[in-house]
Amino acid sequence: MVVFYYLRDVIVWSWQLLWALLGPFLLTAFLMQWFSNLLRSGFMKLFGLPAFVFILAPGVMIHELGHALFCFPFGHRIVEMKLFSPQADGTLGWVNHAYNPNSFRALIGNFFIGTGPVWLGLAALYSITRWLLPVENFDMQGLPLYEASTGFLKEVVLSKDAFGWRWFLWVYLAFAIGANITLSAPDIDGACFGFGVIVTCLLVVCLVSGWYHSWPSQAAQAIHQFTDSFFPMVLTVLAIIGVASFCFWCCASLLVTLKRRA
Repeated sequence: MVVFYYLRDVIVWSWQLLWALLGPFLLTAFLMQWFSNLLRSGFMKLFGLPAFVFILAPGVMIHELGHALFCFPFGHRIVEMKLFSPQADGTLGWVNHAYNPNSFRALIGNFFIGTGPVWLGLAALYSITRWLLPVENFDMQGLPLYEASTGFLKEVVLSKDAFGWRWFLWVYLAFAIGANITLSAPDIDGACFGFGVIVTCLLVVCLVSGWYHSWPSQAAQAIHQFTDSFFPMVLTVLAIIGVASFCFWCCASLLVTLKRRA
């Protein structure tokens, strides 16, 4: 029975670590996938696909850089890279890379390379927000998520410097970057294998050393404390993008319907 309970704890510890390390970020990516589809649909209805592509070009470049950035630490060789090159099939850019399939480090790298646009995209959103917005309190550690997020939102919208040129530049860049915090089918395929390797590694590590002061739970708590200092801001920015994308899609759909009836 002792072995059974220990194996149960190993699974719980592994899940705690996995969620702390990856969960909120990947959940954000899936939400942005939906928002991006709404934004793309609205733009295409009003202005056509080329307008959507070129207006959001900076986000496409950051998306591809996210793939390329993680090639280096995990031993992948970049064969070809196009940061922005729209193609007839809808491809906007690409990073082709090669690696040694016998390399354990390279196998784990498949996950981070595939999900690279999420990590770099969120980092870019955080950076431009700190650079462009006059928000006094970015560090909201210790506050409940709802309170921290609403407090940040009020500072963004009700600030005396809102609707200045820096604010509008932030809006544009936030939309361009946020709309490209998405994972295509090839991205997901490349990440799935690496994800399996990561899960296996966590299980093995927790199995071997989890007994030592239950360190996985303590590590997961420390990671949550770190992300709590900036994640309310990121979620608030993405919520603004999401609501605006939905409103834009509704307006575009309404205008297209009225044109057809006219």
